Amino acid sequence: MQKMTFQNYSVDIVNILDEESRGYDGVTLFYLLKGVVAVQTSREKVTLNPQDLLLINQYENYHLTSLGDNIIVRVAISHRYFSRYYTHYAAARFSIEFDDNHQHLKMLREIITQLAISKLQSHKETGLLEINALLSSLLSLLIMYFKRKKPHAEKESQTGYSSRIENTLIYLQENYNKPLSLSLLAKINHTSEAYFSRLFSREVGISFKTYLTQLRFMFCIEALSRSQKPLYQIVEENGFSDTRHFTALFKSKYAMTPHQYRALSRAGKSPAHVIYDLPKQAPATRPPRFGEVHPAELLSLLASSMSTHEQMVDIEQMTTEKVTITLGEKRDTTAPLPHPVYMAKVGHLEELLKSTVQQQIISARQQMPLKYIQVDQIFAEKTLPTHLLTDEPWPSFSHYACADTAVAFLRQQGVALLISLHFQATEEEMRTISIRFLDFIAHNMTLFGEDYVSSWALSYHPNVDYPEESETRFLRLRNALKAILPRMQTGIYYPFPHEKKAMAEIPFFASNLAKQIDFLGFSANANDKIRRKGFGKEDMADTEFFVQRQALTIVEQLNKNGLTTPLFLETWNTLTGDTRQTNGAFFRGALLMNTLLSLTEHVTCVGFWINSEVQHEMREEKHIDTSSLSLFFVGPTRRPMFHVLRLRERLTGAVAAKGENYLVTREGQGYRVLLTNSVTFNPCLSLQEHLMKGFRKQLSVTISGMEPGTYQIKRHLFDQQHGALFHQFECQPTRYGRDSEVMQFIDLHSSPDLHLYDENINTCWKICVEMDVNALCLFEINRITTP
Repeated sequence: MQKMTFQNYSVDIVNILDEESRGYDGVTLFYLLKGVVAVQTSREKVTLNPQDLLLINQYENYHLTSLGDNIIVRVAISHRYFSRYYTHYAAARFSIEFDDNHQHLKMLREIITQLAISKLQSHKETGLLEINALLSSLLSLLIMYFKRKKPHAEKESQTGYSSRIENTLIYLQENYNKPLSLSLLAKINHTSEAYFSRLFSREVGISFKTYLTQLRFMFCIEALSRSQKPLYQIVEENGFSDTRHFTALFKSKYAMTPHQYRALSRAGKSPAHVIYDLPKQAPATRPPRFGEVHPAELLSLLASSMSTHEQMVDIEQMTTEKVTITLGEKRDTTAPLPHPVYMAKVGHLEELLKSTVQQQIISARQQMPLKYIQVDQIFAEKTLPTHLLTDEPWPSFSHYACADTAVAFLRQQGVALLISLHFQATEEEMRTISIRFLDFIAHNMTLFGEDYVSSWALSYHPNVDYPEESETRFLRLRNALKAILPRMQTGIYYPFPHEKKAMAEIPFFASNLAKQIDFLGFSANANDKIRRKGFGKEDMADTEFFVQRQALTIVEQLNKNGLTTPLFLETWNTLTGDTRQTNGAFFRGALLMNTLLSLTEHVTCVGFWINSEVQHEMREEKHIDTSSLSLFFVGPTRRPMFHVLRLRERLTGAVAAKGENYLVTREGQGYRVLLTNSVTFNPCLSLQEHLMKGFRKQLSVTISGMEPGTYQIKRHLFDQQHGALFHQFECQPTRYGRDSEVMQFIDLHSSPDLHLYDENINTCWKICVEMDVNALCLFEINRITTP
């Protein structure tokens, strides 16, 4: 359970399995993020489902139960706080009905979500100000749209208190720190002292003196934990007559002195606060039961709740980071940017017969240097059947017909085929596969020409448990291929370990096999390195630049053996969650861009799946494939990786300046400026150290040394609100499928924001950009030439 208690209000994030509450003096709001919860109130029994809201009025009892885990945001606002701003609170009643204005409910959910996030960000300098601002908005909404007429007989039926006792409890909340006595309260209520004492004990469940002592004690505990005031001052300000009385009471509850408690509190080791429920008639018959709230799941639910609401209550404080860049006269001050070609995996060759896949390839080819289509299963029955029986002397149908159609399409698009062949268990199986492969190559040379087929590549996947057999079979196949097609690239894909020490012990780098290949394929998936349990800060640091380090480690071993073999990064991914409800849907645009830009120049080809469908992204038990990335979702709907590559291709020219979150290039008579806010999320992330830390920032950039003139500027902004695909799906919530019109709308709005304008620049250019988590912003700055 995540809990933070304040004097006038509380914001809790809880997993409630069983809880009874009696007689809280304020309003309580429940916002269910996950699970199904049953609530019995004084008025009714209700079942809450995700996104449902429930409001409990002043002194109203409730009993909440759940058979399974849940996540609830609970906001409790005391009478003391509410009545400070709304003088008619004591006579007011509020309720949330199903027929309430949908927009007002959305706003209410949004404010509660923001309260939960602000509670998690309580370490911020402006944390309490933000919470109070949000609470003010919440109270205004309740008063304007959710206040109901109070029936004449409602008090007794809902609270169980007579009007005298209800008014007394309100009076005590407001005056607990003043001199109070039973005789004074009896006089105020126009009764005898004996009668009032019996009435109070019967309805509240404890005596007047005990109730008042517990109330004062509760406020003293809050002051002791949160203020630097001396003990005697705290005791006096909260209604106790002397320090000795309070200390004795404190020791009976905590088994320590107030001074010892404060010392532990400052060291972050204080015991949980004793919060008196101040019961209505008797204490709860059983203690509440709470379950665990999983941080990653909570963050995803909060982020999802935020992104689905159109009415944003955004008062988050963003840090401003100033970036000053001075351009020198030299046009290439650093090494050139890596510029690999790309390959897209389709799995089976027959996928190339689908019109949707063909349109995806055409679209990708128009925006980026797509060189290869990678096929893992080339000998499928639909495209390359083993044989075709016919009684025709000259067959009218070729068993290559479907394959010919697929290859003809690739040739028309100027895209080559990269064929993956795997080590076979027996010598006979390997010979059969090799013969069929060489027949396929020869057939395509005849039909499409030697030049085109020479642009293809073979990627052989050896079995590391049988190194000698793997090497012998590959070299035999390679020699036979080179005999008929010497210019075709042949390489291997090797499953390298993740540890640098283990990499150095691999015999492959010193083998004859390593000397006979044209390229070396590998994968670098940061998610393979992590341990889902016990994932610490060291593991996090080790995965943040895992893709880049894996490539450099391989290059280091190649260099030690005198090899300069180009690398093909066939599959890769940055750190991410393995379900949509962890951080698997978090936007990673800047993280992906920075990974591409920081790859070693030895990586000459980078791979992706063509779409999520052929990738089989969705796995069993709601898990998703985290081994690689795809360019498209389904149909023409583009994934963020597509747009990252598209923007990468616009980042042309020589590097003029480079920093942690910026890159500037010179391009002809203009410039390209890339700004990023790259953040790696831990799938087992802790609430305080990750998303709730407030990663959004404002970049204030000043670039001096630019050539004076008039420029036309294109700004591409790509972030969670401007182009993120899953944000658009969340904006179209349905369980029953989306038709082509909706999917076209989603694709149209899941593109980076584009803004065009003119600006006169006099050697110095200044720009200020709000950068969301993993946002990237590209400026294409082109100088206008005038006669």
